[in-house]
Amino acid sequence: MSWLVNAFRPTGPYPILLLHGEQGTAKSTTTRILRSLLDPNESPLRTVPRNERDLMISARNAWVQAFDNLSQLPLWFADALCRLATGGGFGTRKLFTDDDEALFNTQLPSVLTSIGELATRGDLLDRAIVLHLPHIPRLKRQSEQQFWHTFEALRPSLLGALLDVVSAALQNLHHVKLDELPRMADFARWSCAAAEACAWHVETSQGGQSHTAAFLHSYAENISAARHVILDTAIAQAIERLVKPQPWRGTHSGLLDVLRTMVGPGHIRELPPTARALSAELDRLIPSLRSIGVRIERERRREAGTGQRLITLRKEDAGQQ
Repeated sequence: MSWLVNAFRPTGPYPILLLHGEQGTAKSTTTRILRSLLDPNESPLRTVPRNERDLMISARNAWVQAFDNLSQLPLWFADALCRLATGGGFGTRKLFTDDDEALFNTQLPSVLTSIGELATRGDLLDRAIVLHLPHIPRLKRQSEQQFWHTFEALRPSLLGALLDVVSAALQNLHHVKLDELPRMADFARWSCAAAEACAWHVETSQGGQSHTAAFLHSYAENISAARHVILDTAIAQAIERLVKPQPWRGTHSGLLDVLRTMVGPGHIRELPPTARALSAELDRLIPSLRSIGVRIERERRREAGTGQRLITLRKEDAGQQ
Protein backbone atom coordinates (compact mmCIF):
# COMPACT_ATOMS: atom_id res chain seq x y z
CA MET A 1 0.00 0.00 0.00
CA SER A 2 2.82 2.41 0.82
CA TRP A 3 4.43 1.63 -2.55
CA LEU A 4 1.16 2.51 -4.32
CA VAL A 5 0.77 5.79 -2.43
CA ASN A 6 4.34 6.84 -3.14
CA ALA A 7 3.97 6.04 -6.84
CA PHE A 8 1.57 9.02 -7.08
CA ARG A 9 4.33 11.43 -6.08
CA PRO A 10 5.53 13.51 -9.05
CA THR A 11 9.20 13.06 -8.08
CA GLY A 12 11.17 10.31 -6.38
CA PRO A 13 12.95 8.61 -4.91
CA TYR A 14 10.71 5.59 -5.36
CA PRO A 15 11.27 2.19 -3.71
CA ILE A 16 11.70 -0.84 -5.96
CA LEU A 17 9.01 -3.44 -5.25
CA LEU A 18 10.35 -7.03 -5.30
CA LEU A 19 7.65 -9.71 -5.33
CA HIS A 20 8.82 -13.25 -4.54
CA GLY A 21 6.84 -16.45 -4.20
CA GLU A 22 6.49 -20.01 -5.40
CA GLN A 23 4.58 -20.91 -8.55
CA GLY A 24 0.91 -20.02 -8.31
CA THR A 25 1.18 -17.19 -5.77
CA ALA A 26 -0.23 -14.61 -8.22
CA LYS A 27 2.95 -12.59 -8.63
CA SER A 28 2.09 -11.59 -12.19
CA THR A 29 -1.54 -10.91 -11.34
CA THR A 30 -0.54 -8.74 -8.39
CA THR A 31 1.77 -6.73 -10.63
CA ARG A 32 -0.98 -6.29 -13.23
CA ILE A 33 -3.31 -5.00 -10.50
CA LEU A 34 -0.77 -2.49 -9.23
CA ARG A 35 0.00 -1.21 -12.70
CA SER A 36 -3.66 -1.00 -13.72
CA LEU A 37 -4.25 1.38 -10.81
CA LEU A 38 -1.25 3.56 -11.65
CA ASP A 39 -0.32 3.23 -15.29
CA PRO A 40 -2.61 1.08 -17.50
CA ASN A 41 -0.76 -0.34 -20.47
CA GLU A 42 -1.51 -2.78 -23.30
CA SER A 43 1.65 -4.67 -22.36
CA PRO A 44 1.84 -4.31 -18.56
CA LEU A 45 4.59 -6.88 -17.96
CA ARG A 46 7.97 -6.88 -19.68
CA THR A 47 11.12 -8.96 -19.74
CA VAL A 48 14.58 -7.58 -18.95
CA PRO A 49 15.61 -5.17 -21.74
CA ARG A 50 18.69 -5.88 -23.81
CA ASN A 51 20.63 -2.89 -22.54
CA GLU A 52 20.38 0.32 -20.54
CA ARG A 53 19.40 2.33 -23.62
CA ASP A 54 16.29 0.19 -24.13
CA LEU A 55 15.44 0.52 -20.44
CA MET A 56 15.62 4.31 -20.59
CA ILE A 57 13.46 4.40 -23.72
CA SER A 58 10.89 2.32 -21.87
CA ALA A 59 11.13 4.70 -18.92
CA ARG A 60 10.38 7.65 -21.20
CA ASN A 61 7.18 5.98 -22.42
CA ALA A 62 5.70 4.49 -19.24
CA TRP A 63 5.39 5.60 -15.62
CA VAL A 64 5.68 2.17 -13.96
CA GLN A 65 8.40 -0.25 -15.03
CA ALA A 66 7.20 -3.83 -14.43
CA PHE A 67 9.46 -6.82 -15.16
CA ASP A 68 7.98 -10.28 -14.68
CA ASN A 69 9.30 -13.75 -13.90
CA LEU A 70 13.01 -12.94 -13.69
CA SER A 71 15.45 -15.77 -12.99
CA GLN A 72 18.49 -13.55 -12.45
CA LEU A 73 19.42 -9.88 -12.23
CA PRO A 74 22.29 -8.74 -14.48
CA LEU A 75 24.65 -6.33 -12.75
CA TRP A 76 24.08 -3.55 -15.29
CA PHE A 77 20.32 -3.93 -14.84
CA ALA A 78 20.57 -3.76 -11.04
CA ASP A 79 22.66 -0.59 -11.27
CA ALA A 80 20.21 0.94 -13.75
CA LEU A 81 17.24 0.15 -11.48
CA CYS A 82 19.01 1.92 -8.61
CA ARG A 83 19.41 5.00 -10.79
CA LEU A 84 15.75 4.83 -11.81
CA ALA A 85 14.71 4.64 -8.17
CA THR A 86 16.79 7.50 -6.78
CA GLY A 87 17.75 9.42 -9.92
CA GLY A 88 20.50 9.22 -12.49
CA GLY A 89 21.29 10.19 -16.04
CA PHE A 90 22.07 8.29 -19.22
CA GLY A 91 23.28 9.68 -22.53
CA THR A 92 23.47 8.15 -26.00
CA ARG A 93 23.62 9.27 -29.63
CA LYS A 94 20.25 9.95 -31.22
CA LEU A 95 21.26 8.26 -34.46
CA PHE A 96 24.37 6.54 -35.69
CA THR A 97 24.61 9.13 -38.51
CA ASP A 98 24.92 12.27 -36.37
CA ASP A 99 26.64 13.66 -33.29
CA ASP A 100 23.52 14.77 -31.41
CA GLU A 101 23.09 13.31 -27.94
CA ALA A 102 19.85 12.11 -26.32
CA LEU A 103 19.83 12.56 -22.54
CA PHE A 104 17.64 10.56 -20.16
CA ASN A 105 17.26 11.64 -16.53
CA THR A 106 14.25 10.29 -14.71
CA GLN A 107 12.93 8.70 -11.52
CA LEU A 108 10.22 6.06 -11.75
CA PRO A 109 8.62 3.31 -9.62
CA SER A 110 9.54 -0.26 -10.58
CA VAL A 111 8.21 -3.77 -9.86
CA LEU A 112 10.11 -7.03 -10.30
CA THR A 113 8.78 -10.57 -9.78
CA SER A 114 10.69 -13.82 -9.34
CA ILE A 115 10.34 -17.21 -7.69
CA GLY A 116 13.62 -17.07 -5.76
CA GLU A 117 15.52 -14.28 -4.04
CA LEU A 118 16.48 -11.98 -6.87
CA ALA A 119 18.58 -9.24 -5.26
CA THR A 120 21.61 -9.93 -3.08
CA ARG A 121 23.36 -6.57 -3.45
CA GLY A 122 23.03 -4.08 -0.64
CA ASP A 123 22.66 -1.01 -2.85
CA LEU A 124 19.58 -2.50 -4.52
CA LEU A 125 18.03 -3.95 -1.36
CA ASP A 126 18.47 -0.60 0.44
CA ARG A 127 16.13 0.85 -2.18
CA ALA A 128 13.66 -2.04 -2.17
CA ILE A 129 10.53 -3.35 -0.50
CA VAL A 130 10.71 -7.15 -0.52
CA LEU A 131 7.44 -9.08 -0.26
CA HIS A 132 6.93 -12.86 -0.25
CA LEU A 133 3.47 -13.69 -1.54
CA PRO A 134 1.64 -16.52 0.26
CA HIS A 135 0.53 -19.79 -1.29
CA ILE A 136 -3.04 -19.78 -2.60
CA PRO A 137 -4.93 -22.89 -1.43
CA ARG A 138 -6.67 -24.87 -4.14
CA LEU A 139 -10.15 -24.08 -2.79
CA LYS A 140 -9.38 -20.34 -2.90
CA ARG A 141 -8.40 -20.24 -6.57
CA GLN A 142 -10.46 -18.41 -9.17
CA SER A 143 -10.52 -18.43 -12.94
CA GLU A 144 -8.84 -15.50 -14.68
CA GLN A 145 -12.14 -14.50 -16.29
CA GLN A 146 -13.99 -14.46 -12.97
CA PHE A 147 -11.24 -12.59 -11.14
CA TRP A 148 -10.72 -9.83 -13.71
CA HIS A 149 -14.46 -9.34 -14.14
CA THR A 150 -14.77 -8.71 -10.39
CA PHE A 151 -11.68 -6.51 -10.30
CA GLU A 152 -12.77 -4.30 -13.22
CA ALA A 153 -16.13 -3.73 -11.51
CA LEU A 154 -14.33 -2.62 -8.33
CA ARG A 155 -11.44 -0.71 -9.90
CA PRO A 156 -13.13 2.75 -9.88
CA SER A 157 -13.85 2.42 -6.17
CA LEU A 158 -10.34 1.13 -5.46
CA LEU A 159 -8.77 4.00 -7.37
CA GLY A 160 -11.01 6.51 -5.58
CA ALA A 161 -10.03 5.11 -2.17
CA LEU A 162 -6.37 5.20 -3.15
CA LEU A 163 -6.65 8.84 -4.20
CA ASP A 164 -8.31 9.63 -0.85
CA VAL A 165 -5.22 8.24 0.86
CA VAL A 166 -2.91 10.25 -1.42
CA SER A 167 -4.93 13.39 -0.61
CA ALA A 168 -4.60 12.70 3.13
CA ALA A 169 -0.86 12.17 2.75
CA LEU A 170 -0.52 15.54 1.01
CA GLN A 171 -2.43 17.19 3.81
CA ASN A 172 -0.46 15.51 6.62
CA LEU A 173 3.02 15.58 5.13
CA HIS A 174 4.16 18.85 6.72
CA HIS A 175 3.17 17.50 10.17
CA VAL A 176 5.44 14.43 9.89
CA LYS A 177 8.60 14.75 12.00
CA LEU A 178 10.79 11.65 12.27
CA ASP A 179 13.45 11.31 14.98
CA GLU A 180 15.56 9.08 12.74
CA LEU A 181 15.44 8.89 8.95
CA PRO A 182 15.78 5.51 7.22
CA ARG A 183 17.57 4.98 3.89
CA MET A 184 14.59 6.03 1.71
CA ALA A 185 13.70 9.00 3.88
CA ASP A 186 11.24 10.71 1.51
CA PHE A 187 9.39 7.43 0.98
CA ALA A 188 9.18 6.91 4.74
CA ARG A 189 7.81 10.43 5.37
CA TRP A 190 5.12 10.02 2.72
CA SER A 191 4.12 6.63 4.07
CA CYS A 192 3.89 8.00 7.61
CA ALA A 193 1.73 10.85 6.30
CA ALA A 194 -0.63 8.27 4.76
CA ALA A 195 -0.65 5.91 7.75
CA GLU A 196 -3.71 7.36 9.48
CA ALA A 197 -5.83 7.28 6.31
CA CYS A 198 -4.74 3.65 5.77
CA ALA A 199 -5.82 2.83 9.35
CA TRP A 200 -2.38 1.48 10.26
CA HIS A 201 -1.82 1.64 14.00
CA VAL A 202 0.02 -0.04 16.86
CA GLU A 203 -0.30 0.29 20.62
CA THR A 204 2.34 2.54 22.19
CA SER A 205 3.99 2.17 25.59
CA GLN A 206 1.84 5.07 26.85
CA GLY A 207 -1.33 3.15 26.03
CA GLY A 208 -2.30 5.15 22.95
CA GLN A 209 -2.07 4.32 19.28
CA SER A 210 0.54 5.51 16.79
CA HIS A 211 -0.05 5.47 13.05
CA THR A 212 3.49 6.42 12.04
CA ALA A 213 5.03 3.83 14.37
CA ALA A 214 3.04 1.11 12.62
CA PHE A 215 4.60 1.87 9.27
CA LEU A 216 8.11 2.48 10.65
CA HIS A 217 8.03 -0.85 12.52
CA SER A 218 6.92 -2.73 9.40
CA TYR A 219 9.47 -0.96 7.22
CA ALA A 220 12.30 -1.65 9.69
CA GLU A 221 11.40 -5.35 9.71
CA ASN A 222 11.45 -5.42 5.92
CA ILE A 223 14.90 -3.79 5.85
CA SER A 224 16.17 -6.25 8.47
CA ALA A 225 14.88 -9.23 6.47
CA ALA A 226 16.56 -7.87 3.33
CA ARG A 227 19.88 -7.55 5.16
CA HIS A 228 19.68 -11.19 6.20
CA VAL A 229 19.54 -12.11 2.51
CA ILE A 230 22.87 -10.35 2.04
CA LEU A 231 24.33 -11.95 5.15
CA ASP A 232 23.42 -15.41 3.85
CA THR A 233 25.84 -15.05 0.93
CA ALA A 234 29.11 -16.98 0.89
CA ILE A 235 31.31 -13.88 1.17
CA ALA A 236 29.42 -12.38 4.14
CA GLN A 237 29.39 -15.66 6.06
CA ALA A 238 33.10 -16.22 5.41
CA ILE A 239 33.98 -12.71 6.65
CA GLU A 240 31.92 -13.23 9.81
CA ARG A 241 33.74 -16.51 10.54
CA LEU A 242 37.10 -14.91 9.78
CA VAL A 243 36.79 -12.13 12.39
CA LYS A 244 35.13 -14.12 15.18
CA PRO A 245 38.33 -15.33 16.86
CA GLN A 246 40.36 -12.17 16.28
CA PRO A 247 40.67 -9.15 13.95
CA TRP A 248 42.16 -9.62 10.49
CA ARG A 249 44.52 -7.12 8.84
CA GLY A 250 46.02 -7.15 5.37
CA THR A 251 45.45 -6.20 1.72
CA HIS A 252 42.45 -6.83 -0.50
CA SER A 253 44.46 -9.42 -2.42
CA GLY A 254 45.35 -11.21 0.80
CA LEU A 255 41.76 -11.13 1.95
CA LEU A 256 40.57 -12.60 -1.33
CA ASP A 257 43.06 -15.47 -0.99
CA VAL A 258 41.86 -16.19 2.55
CA LEU A 259 38.20 -16.10 1.57
CA ARG A 260 38.81 -18.53 -1.29
CA THR A 261 40.24 -21.09 1.13
CA MET A 262 37.34 -20.58 3.54
CA VAL A 263 34.41 -20.94 1.12
CA GLY A 264 35.80 -24.00 -0.64
CA PRO A 265 35.80 -24.86 -4.36
CA GLY A 266 32.02 -25.15 -4.56
CA HIS A 267 31.47 -21.45 -3.75
CA ILE A 268 34.53 -19.77 -5.26
CA ARG A 269 32.44 -18.48 -8.16
CA GLU A 270 30.33 -16.53 -5.67
CA LEU A 271 33.38 -14.47 -4.68
CA PRO A 272 34.59 -11.42 -6.62
CA PRO A 273 37.20 -12.43 -9.22
CA THR A 274 39.76 -9.69 -8.42
CA ALA A 275 40.98 -7.62 -5.48
CA ARG A 276 39.46 -4.48 -7.03
CA ALA A 277 36.09 -6.19 -7.40
CA LEU A 278 36.35 -7.36 -3.78
CA SER A 279 36.91 -3.78 -2.65
CA ALA A 280 33.74 -2.67 -4.43
CA GLU A 281 31.79 -5.59 -2.97
CA LEU A 282 32.96 -4.74 0.55
CA ASP A 283 31.59 -1.22 0.09
CA ARG A 284 28.16 -2.74 -0.60
CA LEU A 285 28.44 -5.15 2.34
CA ILE A 286 29.55 -2.61 4.96
CA PRO A 287 26.04 -1.53 6.15
CA SER A 288 24.81 -5.13 6.48
CA LEU A 289 27.99 -6.36 8.20
CA ARG A 290 27.85 -3.39 10.58
CA SER A 291 24.38 -4.55 11.69
CA ILE A 292 25.94 -7.76 13.09
CA GLY A 293 28.96 -6.00 14.59
CA VAL A 294 31.52 -6.60 11.83
CA ARG A 295 33.44 -3.42 11.06
CA ILE A 296 35.67 -2.82 8.03
CA GLU A 297 38.28 -0.06 8.23
CA ARG A 298 40.52 1.08 5.38
CA GLU A 299 43.86 2.44 6.52
CA ARG A 300 45.75 5.37 5.01
CA ARG A 301 49.08 3.57 4.90
CA ARG A 302 49.91 0.96 2.28
CA GLU A 303 51.76 -2.32 2.47
CA ALA A 304 55.48 -1.97 1.85
CA GLY A 305 56.60 -3.44 -1.44
CA THR A 306 53.17 -3.79 -3.03
CA GLY A 307 51.69 -0.34 -2.53
CA GLN A 308 48.30 -1.89 -1.75
CA ARG A 309 46.12 -0.23 0.85
CA LEU A 310 45.70 -2.11 4.12
CA ILE A 311 42.32 -2.94 5.60
CA THR A 312 41.26 -4.18 9.03
CA LEU A 313 38.26 -6.38 9.77
CA ARG A 314 37.11 -6.78 13.36
CA LYS A 315 34.13 -8.05 15.33
CA GLU A 316 32.75 -5.61 17.91
CA ASP A 317 30.96 -6.63 21.09
CA ALA A 318 27.42 -5.47 21.87
CA GLY A 319 28.65 -2.52 23.94
CA GLN A 320 30.77 -1.15 21.12
CA GLN A 321 27.88 -1.53 18.67
